[in-house]
Amino acid sequence: MALQADLPTQPSYLRTIECSGTPYEIGHTHGTQAADLVTGSIAFYATLFHKNSGKSWPEVKQLAATFHDAIQRKWPRYADELRGVATGAGVSILDVVALNVRTEIAYGLRTTPPSDGCTSGYYRPAPAAGATGAESALQGQNWDWMVAQRPNLVYLSIKHGGVEGLPDIKMITEAGIIGKIGINSHGVGVCFNALAVPGVDYDGLPAHLALRVALEAKSAAAARQDLEKASGGGQMAACAFVLVGDAREAVGCEFASTNGGEKGDVNGCVWQGVEELEGGAAMLVHANHCLLDHPQSAKDQVLLKDSPARVGRLRELIKEQHANGPVSKAAFTKFFEDGQGFPSGIDRKEEGVSYAETLFNIVIAHEKGGSRARVKIGRPSEGGEEFELRF
Repeated sequence: MALQADLPTQPSYLRTIECSGTPYEIGHTHGTQAADLVTGSIAFYATLFHKNSGKSWPEVKQLAATFHDAIQRKWPRYADELRGVATGAGVSILDVVALNVRTEIAYGLRTTPPSDGCTSGYYRPAPAAGATGAESALQGQNWDWMVAQRPNLVYLSIKHGGVEGLPDIKMITEAGIIGKIGINSHGVGVCFNALAVPGVDYDGLPAHLALRVALEAKSAAAARQDLEKASGGGQMAACAFVLVGDAREAVGCEFASTNGGEKGDVNGCVWQGVEELEGGAAMLVHANHCLLDHPQSAKDQVLLKDSPARVGRLRELIKEQHANGPVSKAAFTKFFEDGQGFPSGIDRKEEGVSYAETLFNIVIAHEKGGSRARVKIGRPSEGGEEFELRF
């Protein structure tokens, strides 16, 4: 299942930022090398937040101050990294905190939901004869967002050097945001989907910090424990879905609020396991609506009307291919080019009723010895730049 070995590891379109050192030093390098793009992210979200929640950027920063208090108390290592980003980029700490709680503001406090159409999936073939367990898997997603934010994407490589037992990380993220989509040196992959459930807990773990927690896990199973611990047993700041996979298994985490108020009682982490397929294979698929048991207020929310169709379509594609034998890397990659429901399908286009577009696709090949990922910039059906994340 390994991805092709001849892909470059340094993209020309995305800015590559290589960070190491203390949390503050990691953040400072990020902020310094992407200062103009951090400013670009701030400008993009200032416009988006005003449109969707009616809040000006000064008002957003006031909200960020409340989140910042909790981050400093509960996750000081991340607080130091955020401070480094701000200093390096020459912006205020609250500007950077606001970027890192963009899900909480854009979705938890929105009056008009933004159009985020991400589709993610995981496939694990049946274990080989005589094997004690699975030794390979495929994981991937299309990250769909507004085209105006595409210039502010960066390739962030973090080298922890084993400090505190933390793995090295390679992720594609928005400039200024310290947790997103990617892989780590332990062979763990992380994907992300937005959920349109209102409600915010300012003392909870923000979604993009949850992504960073998952990116620091030693395995998919460990990620579940780490997220439970970091969130104090499931106290999340807002609603989202995180998919964590490795060569052996995958887990999905939906966190959802129990009401539509500004400060909802957060229902905590509700976990999605894999769906078993014939012969011992398995899959896990998600998009932008809750699939698990939550309070009714959560289950009634569907971010995009095409979300159920995209879940059904990716499940259908995986099951049809699996019926003819194990799903290959090439076939799995092709699934994300699917045009059914255009322009609002898996391969999304900002056109007509669709207000977002696939800005990049990532396909992760998990092997017993580690993971590597192929990233394609732009819609997967088009000829965008491709490069590989590997350790």
